[in-house]
Amino acid sequence: MNPYPQRRAGFTLVELLVVIAIIGILIGMLLPAVQQVREAARRVTCSNNLRQLTLAMLNYESAHMKFPPGLQNNFDVVPDGYRQGTFSWGTFILPFVEQNNLYSILDPTSGTMWDRQNSADEAAVEEALITSIGGFVCPSDNAELRSERTIPGLQGGLGLSNYVANNGSGRIMWKSIDISVDSKRVTGPFDGVRGKRIAEFTDGLSNTVCLSERTFGNGPMNSDTSQSIRDAIPGAANIYGAKGFGHDEGSADEEKSFGMVDVAFCGSGLLNNFDSFTKRKAASSRHAGGVQMSFADGSVHFISESIDQGTEFGTIANAAYKRLLSMNDGLVVGEF
Repeated sequence: MNPYPQRRAGFTLVELLVVIAIIGILIGMLLPAVQQVREAARRVTCSNNLRQLTLAMLNYESAHMKFPPGLQNNFDVVPDGYRQGTFSWGTFILPFVEQNNLYSILDPTSGTMWDRQNSADEAAVEEALITSIGGFVCPSDNAELRSERTIPGLQGGLGLSNYVANNGSGRIMWKSIDISVDSKRVTGPFDGVRGKRIAEFTDGLSNTVCLSERTFGNGPMNSDTSQSIRDAIPGAANIYGAKGFGHDEGSADEEKSFGMVDVAFCGSGLLNNFDSFTKRKAASSRHAGGVQMSFADGSVHFISESIDQGTEFGTIANAAYKRLLSMNDGLVVGEF
């Protein structure tokens, strides 16, 4: 008889707890790395989106000898043009991002958005206007596919975009109000007057921002809306256009151009400054530390929050960031 009883093979409770603790530590170390890899992949996809949209603009320029307008000017062609829906740069480049069917339905060359909504093709046009396109959405953003900022006669919001065109270093405006004041003139390539020719980019295409990101959830610009409500209401941008320019030509509020903010951004708001009222007009992203922007030559750069941005309503000369948003100020930025 064996005086020493045979022990059963297995783990003691203490050993099991130690193994579980080690596995937990390893998982805790691994998950952040996995998340970083996933975010890096999303950032690459976002960068590619910006590059493809900018190349589409350059192809548009090759075909039409000018860039598309930020917004189609419909002041003189429809009743209350400043209140009616108007097509944007996103609509005009559709044939160059393999969206010929959508472009054919919207047909911006045959009239304004208001015209197309009141044509025999009304049902098809309005269905097209709410269509989302994956290449216009940053995968890092928790964006919905529809904007809540709609236009007259449309049931549901326009298709949503995370990408906005560069309106310039000053306030968001559909046209220059006073060319002698930086904050009251359109210094960027996209306004509501007309598309710009390459010759007008006197600072050079590689020195002028074309498109930027803007996150979902920035809210509208209404000054009578509480901050908490503004935070909750979808922001970002619309793919196809906006609810006019917001104010009549010659009115006291003409320069505010609230409609322009649905398709463009400006330098009066600082990067990723979500606590500021101007965030609705500014560039922002879900990428840590900055915002991805494309330049008019088709290149894409990550603009760090640490770049010299000056003050929200400062002049072009006081900040490198604002110089990048101006296409003809003569103040070319080197490294940034």
